[in-house]
Amino acid sequence: MSRLSSRQPVLKPQDLYLLLVLAACRDRGTTYPELAEFSGLSMSEVHAALKRAETARLLHFDAKRPRIIHDAFKEFLFHGAKYVFPPLRGGMVAGIPTAHAAEPLSALIMPSGALYEPLRPSHSEIPRDYRSGNPRDITDAVR
Repeated sequence: MSRLSSRQPVLKPQDLYLLLVLAACRDRGTTYPELAEFSGLSMSEVHAALKRAETARLLHFDAKRPRIIHDAFKEFLFHGAKYVFPPLRGGMVAGIPTAHAAEPLSALIMPSGALYEPLRPSHSEIPRDYRSGNPRDITDAVR
């Protein structure tokens, strides 16, 4: 007799990051190896993240390719992400700018003095050529 699983699927920060990468890629780079290369995550992490996002109804698969459900993702990004991944206060650390300190927001937003931990994965895990204009910086600012 099979037992029902009592495990509740939980989104991880890397799932949101991968959805942002997928949104930035639009129609290019939607195979698992391409997403792994663009995001800096392993293929197994990409697969698990997409399955969790599908369970959360943030994406669906069309002809075995992941497609974001834009209305649901937009609602989650603007209204849910700040509660699911609350910003944690942190100290000043060496690294690249994120949130309001990153381009293009650094020219538009004055810092408030509050410092927050960036959304994971860490900056060292992001491929160098993808760091400029990172959608994660925008998400950090929204949170």
